[in-house]
Amino acid sequence: MNQEIIFYVLLGIFAGLIAGMLGIGGGVFIVPGLTMIFTYVGFEKDLAIKYAIATSLSIMIFTAFSSAIAHYKRNNIDFDVFKKIFVFIVLGTILGSLIAHLINEKYLRLFFAIFIFLVALQMLFNFKITRHKKSLNFKIISIGGFVIGLKSGLLGIGGGSISVPFLSYFNLPMKKAIGTSTLFTLIISIVGTMSYWIFGETSKTNIGTLGYIYLPALILIAPTTFIFAYIGAKLSKITPNKVLKIIFGFLLIVLSFKMLFYDVF
Repeated sequence: MNQEIIFYVLLGIFAGLIAGMLGIGGGVFIVPGLTMIFTYVGFEKDLAIKYAIATSLSIMIFTAFSSAIAHYKRNNIDFDVFKKIFVFIVLGTILGSLIAHLINEKYLRLFFAIFIFLVALQMLFNFKITRHKKSLNFKIISIGGFVIGLKSGLLGIGGGSISVPFLSYFNLPMKKAIGTSTLFTLIISIVGTMSYWIFGETSKTNIGTLGYIYLPALILIAPTTFIFAYIGAKLSKITPNKVLKIIFGFLLIVLSFKMLFYDVF
């Protein structure tokens, strides 16, 4: 157990630092990290990634709450957009969580590997979003919100990787897009955690769990990521951002292959 504690603390430090330094959600590192740790310490192999996704979402509640409060104080949240998209994000998150509960873990690993590979490409090549002349109408909001929630519920990653480009594309100012996205992520993390708690009760075989949520990992990683995200944000001012993106872009590519070829190496 002592070794397990060290693993969780180190993962929290790493994910927090990267989140703070690069402004990306720690879930892209927490989910594969927890999947490997859970497998190593003896979790059922076909359930390890489901526990990792659920635990990642529960950890995200604390970081998203802090971020949302900070952006609320700076008036960076567009509540008009949020009220229109809220229901679709919730529905997408519940469906994503249900799909993750029902499908084979090999498909989950495949989806996750593809997603973090795309994140790595964005990090390495820094593709720019061209703003669109259209405004957010009901059809766009419903589809966009549903996709944001579906992806996050399925993979255990915050909504920012899609919602910030989505909102920015449809002419929301970048600060408002980022701030509103933190509120999306808070809702996703709460709804996703509750969903995995309920769905996971039917597969519960490990001590210390609430459904698919592994409490020891949550208790150790959540405060660690919170503290080190703050430190990472400070370090980002003195470190070359471009070099960091290249390093961690390649690391994400390695992780994507690790998740894809889980049985090989």
